[in-house]
Amino acid sequence: MKIKLLNYCLSAVVGLGLYFALYLPLELFLTEFWFITPKINPWINTGVLLFFLLVANLFAWEKIVNKKGRLIILVALVVFSFAFYGFYHHIKLTREYLPKIYQVRPSWVIQGQPLEIKGVNFGPTFKKGKIIVDGMEFLVKDWTENKIVAEAPVPCKTGYFYLYLETKEGEKSNLWPFEVKDPNYLKRYLR
Repeated sequence: MKIKLLNYCLSAVVGLGLYFALYLPLELFLTEFWFITPKINPWINTGVLLFFLLVANLFAWEKIVNKKGRLIILVALVVFSFAFYGFYHHIKLTREYLPKIYQVRPSWVIQGQPLEIKGVNFGPTFKKGKIIVDGMEFLVKDWTENKIVAEAPVPCKTGYFYLYLETKEGEKSNLWPFEVKDPNYLKRYLR
């Protein structure tokens, strides 16, 4: 009975360790650094955790613990993964409420063309911020917490730049690659 309880406890600790060390870094990159998705469905998180717990439960931990070198590796894995969880939690809390851009359509504009930006944490409608591309401020037509519609100004320069938004409180979003084209670009299509 004691061995089974030890096996279940070690399986749970190792399963959590694998979840912290393998899945949480991927989730952090997808949501906070690569800006692919604002949030991962909690059911996916739970499913991945259950998967790691089941995988960890397949091993006979009482035999592994009896070997000194394997025990040290196991303890190191658990300590590393729980330390990473602390780092992950700190990063997630500091970045969770910052404005994040997940989509900009179209990917280029000319003067007067509307632009739609989707993301999270843009701020309320009554606290409109700014849309900036290489120092040029776009005219904001509509501003909500998750979507902004803006219009391109008369460009003082054209080319490839980075677009970002700045909230009324001064918080800046991630940079988004963006192109401002010369209005003469359309002339070749109008002939």
